[in-house]
Amino acid sequence: MVGHVTLPTTGSIERQREGIAKGKAAGRYRGRKPVALESQEEAIRLAALGMTKANIAQKLNFRNPDPVGIDVALF
Repeated sequence: MVGHVTLPTTGSIERQREGIAKGKAAGRYRGRKPVALESQEEAIRLAALGMTKANIAQKLNFRNPDPVGIDVALF
């Protein structure tokens, strides 16, 4: 039987935030790359044609079938 261990995440989240703040101050952290505007416009066009988000993501070669850029563009 395999045991299940739950680790406290509070400390790791705080350390991650501190690291991000430190990286931003040093100019090394820039955050997530934005979805290209052309891809957003194409996503809007395809959604207007009735295509599902999963099909749009596949057609535009997004790794995630529900990318943030599509949600932002469609809603």
